[in-house]
Amino acid sequence: MQRLLTTLLRRLAPPDDPSSDAAVLLRFVRHRDETAFELLVWRHGGLVMGVCRRVLRDEHLAEDAFQATFLILARKAGSVRGSLAGWLHQVARRVCLKARKRNPVPQEAGGDRGVFDPDPLLPVELRSVLDEEIARLPEKQRLAVLLCYLQGRTTDDAAKFLGVPQGTVLSRLDAARKRLRSALTRRGVTVPAALFATAISTPDVTAEVCQRATAAALDYLNSSAVISVPSQLAHEVTQMTARKTALGMMAAVVLVSGVGTGVGLVMAQGGKSPPTKAADKPPADSAKAEPKPTDADLEAKLRDRRLDELHMNQQQVSIQIERLEERRLKAIADAGSEVDPSALQAKLGEMDKSILSLEDSIASKPEEIGKQEKRIEEMKAGRFAGVMGYDSELLHAVNVTQEVMEARMQFDVRLQSLNQLKQRANSASELVKEAEKLYKTAEAELSKVREAAGPRATKAVGEQFIQRAERDLKGMRDAQERMTKSQKSLRDKRVELVVRIQRAKAALNAQQLIDDEIQVLREIRKQVLRERLLLEMGLDKQK
Repeated sequence: MQRLLTTLLRRLAPPDDPSSDAAVLLRFVRHRDETAFELLVWRHGGLVMGVCRRVLRDEHLAEDAFQATFLILARKAGSVRGSLAGWLHQVARRVCLKARKRNPVPQEAGGDRGVFDPDPLLPVELRSVLDEEIARLPEKQRLAVLLCYLQGRTTDDAAKFLGVPQGTVLSRLDAARKRLRSALTRRGVTVPAALFATAISTPDVTAEVCQRATAAALDYLNSSAVISVPSQLAHEVTQMTARKTALGMMAAVVLVSGVGTGVGLVMAQGGKSPPTKAADKPPADSAKAEPKPTDADLEAKLRDRRLDELHMNQQQVSIQIERLEERRLKAIADAGSEVDPSALQAKLGEMDKSILSLEDSIASKPEEIGKQEKRIEEMKAGRFAGVMGYDSELLHAVNVTQEVMEARMQFDVRLQSLNQLKQRANSASELVKEAEKLYKTAEAELSKVREAAGPRATKAVGEQFIQRAERDLKGMRDAQERMTKSQKSLRDKRVELVVRIQRAKAALNAQQLIDDEIQVLREIRKQVLRERLLLEMGLDKQK
């Protein structure tokens, strides 16, 4: 009981290892950390994908079930207890059964949907019943199989995770193998030696699949995901699990009530439990000579030595994979949001267009400034020919002078008197002749006054036009200076953007190198695990 309580408290306590599944899962639950969830998908995606492919045998359905499993993990992350691998195996199998019920697996590969068959030599019967028989194992044995075989951990790591001695893990694995072999034999499934390890091994998932599953899970968690097959599967399985949990709690209440009633009845009747039979004592050791080792004994020792080597190799590879996963997690965090060189490259193209446009405008400014300076020099020299608006303003300036306005009024009065006399008297009369003389005198006076006012008006209007031209020249120079500063600023930003693009490409290359290295190490671990399985299950001698 003390060991059971210690193990339970160890599982419920906050994890000490920041890279463990429990710590990463807790980080996601508390902070909704996208990187933490992607790391969980990266670690356990192969296990989930293996279950989906074995049960469904349809690539598209397997991908939907794979994504639905991690949608449920995102929604139920806070309720996961114990091994995350065991929890995901159960959820993945439920999702696959629900998906197979909605879309029966085609009997022939020539149907409408393509049947996924990664290894045609592997018996179909084995793929369809393997996870079912693993799910029927007792919990302790099933967890040992998931940790050591489907997740690829060493027995030492599994023992530390479960809080039990390594020998206990080995005994549970041995009992699980015997149960699996017996169950498969009863179902008429024969397992060739070279194919059992292939059947129980997990496939690899790419970084793109992990990122796509992570994005879909966060959208589903935030209730912003589009209705799709994975989201429908996740919703149906979640509802079904909730109903089963409620029914299980009701059954437990009824059972506890019944047990309590039975105990009370026994106590009332004074019943006693029958005494247990004492265990037989082992016979005393007899002095016998140790038998000589046989060929079978020597072969067993060689097998045990090889198993020790495989355990050590698997542990070393697992440690390297964990370190690379930590490096990948740090590389993603350091890269931040600038991990898309194509978007930065498009931004660089827009910036280059702006720089070229500014260069064209700046190049045309000296010519415009030179023309304006020449125009000002001509104006100062008194040459206003061709200057738009100058003649009309000069005429207006002459007409509005005081002397011209008075002479104009006198001229208008004389003209009006002459017209009135012509209407009343004969044009040859003396009055009309006198009026005509006065009119001509006023007209001559008006011309003389205009000529006198011309130089003053010309000077005033010319000064105004020169001032306007000088203001325009200053505006041109200021605009040229502003464009030059903008051009320099854009060029500086372009240099920074080029550096960002180079860093983004380097970050992607680093992540890709880490991904490739992890894939290679996973393949090595898979080969080691296959050989270990063959040795432990005694299949290495089968043909």
